[in-house]
Amino acid sequence: MNMNMPSRLTAILLLTAVSALCASASSRDLKGKVTDPSGTPVESALVVLMSGTDSTVLDFTYADTSGFFSLDGISGGAFVEVSFIGFEKVLRPVTEDFLTIVLEPSVERLDEVTVTASRGLVDRRPGRLVYSPPAEVAAAVNAYTILGYTPLVTVYRENVSVVGGKSAEIWIDGRKPVMGQEAAMDILRNTSADKIEKIEVVTSPGASYRAAVGKAVINIVFKKEPGRGFDGSASVEGIYQFKKVSPRASLNLGYAGEKLIVSGNIGFRNTNTLLEQDDAYHYHDSDEDISYISNTRRNNWLLNGNLNLSYDFNSKNRLGASLALGGAWQDSDGSTYTDYARHGALERRTLVSSVSDNPEVKPSVGAALYYNLKTDDMGSNLDFSVNYSSYSSNVLNGTDISGTSSSGADSLFQSYRQHTVHDFQALEAKAVYEHNFEDGSILKAGLENSTAFLSNDFLRTDLDLLTGDYIRNDRYSNVFRYDENISSAYISYDRQWNDAIWSVVGVRGEYTDIKGDLRTTGETFRQSYLNVFPSASLMFDLAEGMHSISVDYAMGIERPFYSDLNPFETWTTENTFTSGNIRLGPSLSHEVTLTYALMFDYMVGVSYYRLSDAMFDYDEYVGGNIMKTSVGNFGTNDIVMFFLNLNQSMFNGIWQITVDAGADYESVRANIAGDDMSYTVWSWSAGIKNLINLSRNHGINMSLNYSYASPTRSLTWEIPDRHQLGLSFSKQFGFGGTISIDAVDILGSFGPRFFSTDSYSYRRNLRTYPGIFILAYRQTFGDKFVRKASNRSAGGLQGRIKGE
Repeated sequence: MNMNMPSRLTAILLLTAVSALCASASSRDLKGKVTDPSGTPVESALVVLMSGTDSTVLDFTYADTSGFFSLDGISGGAFVEVSFIGFEKVLRPVTEDFLTIVLEPSVERLDEVTVTASRGLVDRRPGRLVYSPPAEVAAAVNAYTILGYTPLVTVYRENVSVVGGKSAEIWIDGRKPVMGQEAAMDILRNTSADKIEKIEVVTSPGASYRAAVGKAVINIVFKKEPGRGFDGSASVEGIYQFKKVSPRASLNLGYAGEKLIVSGNIGFRNTNTLLEQDDAYHYHDSDEDISYISNTRRNNWLLNGNLNLSYDFNSKNRLGASLALGGAWQDSDGSTYTDYARHGALERRTLVSSVSDNPEVKPSVGAALYYNLKTDDMGSNLDFSVNYSSYSSNVLNGTDISGTSSSGADSLFQSYRQHTVHDFQALEAKAVYEHNFEDGSILKAGLENSTAFLSNDFLRTDLDLLTGDYIRNDRYSNVFRYDENISSAYISYDRQWNDAIWSVVGVRGEYTDIKGDLRTTGETFRQSYLNVFPSASLMFDLAEGMHSISVDYAMGIERPFYSDLNPFETWTTENTFTSGNIRLGPSLSHEVTLTYALMFDYMVGVSYYRLSDAMFDYDEYVGGNIMKTSVGNFGTNDIVMFFLNLNQSMFNGIWQITVDAGADYESVRANIAGDDMSYTVWSWSAGIKNLINLSRNHGINMSLNYSYASPTRSLTWEIPDRHQLGLSFSKQFGFGGTISIDAVDILGSFGPRFFSTDSYSYRRNLRTYPGIFILAYRQTFGDKFVRKASNRSAGGLQGRIKGE
C-alpha cells in the first residue's frame, strides 16, 4: 500500500499519541524502603531506575532518614539498582508497587569500607584511590569517557597517565588484558560506563605488581551482572587530525550461560595523517645553519580481535582462556628540504625523499590459559596461569637524497634502503595464592617467570650510481639477538588493624638475566642482577572516613628495552641518525608519597622521587654538523611533586566537576661528551573537567575541559607553556544508540621545542594544526545485565618489547 507524505505524517502522529496514552495508562508510582539485614534503615542509599530494554537511566533518588524512597511514572519492565558504600549493589525488577530492598554488607571485605552518610564518589585505600562513577552520569557516556573524569587520571587518545606524569597500564577486573593497550581502549569506547562498578587508581603498586619506574595501574572493575543470555555493542568513529580523516570501528559480543561465559571483540582502525614541521640547527664551531622543512604522510592500519572464555565446573573451580590476534601495516612517505647556510649565506639545498612500507605482515598473538580454585568460603584462592605472546614487524624504508647542481637542476647523489625485521616470542607462567583471614586481613604470595627472545635483523643497501645496483653496506648492516629471563617471587600482607589504621606491606625479589649478541661484529654482552623491592602503604582513617592520611613507599626498576641496547645506526637525514647503547644498564628508583583526603572528594599530597643511573633520551652533537640521538645512564634524577584534586557531583548528579593542580621541582645531574647538562626546573599545571547532563529526559550531555601547563624541559629540549581545551556533546536514544561529537586540543597545544648548548642551538616548529575532531556512534543490543568472561593477562610482554 502506498501512502503520500501527509498520510504518513498523520499515521505517525496517531501512533505516537496512542503510544503515549498506553504508556500513561500502564505507568504507576513506585515506593519502597532500603534496610540492612537487621532492619535498620540505610539513609541516603542511591536508588536508580533503569529501562528494562536498554538499561537507560530513567530517574534516580535517595532514601530518606527512614530508608523510604519513591519514584513516579514507572512503566513495565523497569529495574531498580540500589547501592550504598559498604554494601553489595542490588538489582531488582519492578514487579510490585512497594519494594523492600535489603542491602547485604560487602562480601569482599567487611572492614574495607567506612559506612557514612556521605555520598562521596572517591574513597582511599592504602596505595590507591577508588572512584565510583555516579549512576546518573555513567549511564550517559562510555567507559573511555568516564576514565578521563577519574580523579588523578589524564587521558589523551590511547595514552593514560596519573598524577606526576606516571604512565598507566589499563587492567580489567584485576588482570592485565591479553590484548594491547590500543585494543583495550577500543573496548572501553564500545562499553557503556554504567557497567563499571569502580575504577581503582593504583598510584603506588605493591609487591604483587612487577617492579617498574614511574608506572601506575588503573584497574577497571565491571559489575558482576546477574543475567544470562546474549548482548553486544558496536561503534564507528570518524577522526579528523593532521589534515586527514581516519575511520575506526569495533564490535563487542558476549554470551553467558549457566556455567559457560564467552565474550569477544573485533576492532579496525586506519590512522591517516599529514605532518608538517620545521627544524633548524645552528652549529657554533662552523657558524653553519642547517634547516629542514619536512612533510610526512602516514597511513597505518590496525586490525585486532580477542576472545575470552571461562567455564565454572562448580562454585569453587573455574577454567578460562583468552586469545588475542592483531595485525598492523603501514604505508608512508615524506620529503625534507634541507638548506645549508654559512655565515648567513645559503650555500646549497638538498631534498630527502623517503618511502616506507611492509614487505610482509604477520599477525601478533597473545594467548592465556588459567585455572582458579577457591580454597574456602572466605574468598581464599589459588590461581595458575600460562601466557604466550608473539610479535613480528617487517619494515622497508627507502631514502633518496638529491641536490641542486651548478646548472640549477636536481641530481640524485645518494640512495639507500634500510630493511628491519623484528621477531619476538615470550612465555610467562604465574602461580598466586591468596588467603583471606577471618579478621579481614589478606596474605598473598606468588611466583612468576617470564622468558623472552627477540631477533632484530637490519640490512642496509646503498645504490651504486655507476651500475644502478644496490649493494650491501656492511658498516651498518647487522643481526642482533636478545634474550631476557626474569624470575620473581613476592609476598604481601594487607590488614585493617582497627577503625583508624590500615596497612599493606610487601617485598618482591626479581632476578634478571639479559644476553645480547651482535652477530656481525661478534660483540656480546650479559647483564645479570638480583634486586629486592620492598613496598609499604599506611593509612590513618579519621572521623569515620571524613579525613584520611596515607603514606606510601615503593621501590622500582627500569630495564632498558632491546631497542635501547641495539647499537645499530639508523639514518633519518643526511645529518641525523639514531643509535642504541649496548652498555646501557638498569635504573633504580625510590618513591615516597604523603596524601591527605578530606570528605572523600578533596585530596592534597606531596611525592618525592629519586632515580639513580637515570635513563634519558638525548641528542648529541658529534661534529661535522652531525646529530646523534641515543639513550644513556646519567647520574641522578630527583623530583618533588605537589598535587591537589577536587571531585564533586552537584545538583543531584547533573554536573560532575574535577579540578587538578600540581607543581613539580626536578633536579638532574648529567654529563654528555664532557658537557655538563645538569639542570633544575620548576613547573606547574592546572586543569578543570566538567561533565554536564543537559537533559536527562532527552539524554543530552556535554563536557568542557581546560588545562594549562607551564614551560618545562628535559635533558636536551625545552618547551613553552601549553593550553588545552576540549568540548564534546552526546545524545542518547531510547533504542540504545548514542551519537557524540568531540573536539580535542582545540587550541593546538603542540608549541615549538627548542634547546641551546655551547656546541649548538636547535628549534622545532609544528606547522600542522594538531586539534582532533571526532564524530562517533555507538549502538547496544541484546539482553541486559549479562555476565562477562574475564580477559586474562598475557604478561604485558608485547608492550615491553614495543615500548608501550
